Amino acid sequence: MELFAPPYINHRRSWHGAFPDYPHQSGVNDVVNADVIIGNLSVNCKGNGICKMLPRGSFVAQCSAVKSTLVKRGQHRLDVVFYTQECCDKIFNRVFVPGTFTVEESFQLPVWVRRALSFRGQRRIPAGSYPILQLRECALVRFELD
Repeated sequence: MELFAPPYINHRRSWHGAFPDYPHQSGVNDVVNADVIIGNLSVNCKGNGICKMLPRGSFVAQCSAVKSTLVKRGQHRLDVVFYTQECCDKIFNRVFVPGTFTVEESFQLPVWVRRALSFRGQRRIPAGSYPILQLRECALVRFELD
């Protein structure tokens, strides 16, 4: 967890870019910013999980969208840092307060994410519950990919 210690995250900035220190940390290969839409694709983005990942700024803000940074940690792990200080109370309380991030149905990483992070082949986040590490104004979820 040393990667996410306070010296590496500047919570006081007013913009959200990829953490500038990531490229200098061992084991970190690629970083990309995204808007993550919470929900399930099969039920029109309702429920818990990841419905969509869109390039940062390409989505009109709504309650289910959470600004995020995606960090590739090898070919089979994806760390997602959610900027929870900007998500609406409804999503925050339903998704981040319980202490686990629930993925009700598996989520296939979109092509743009796989290309940006240099993943080889298809990758998906399996359904399940993932621990949330709360970091002041953001939350880290580590996903093991299939």
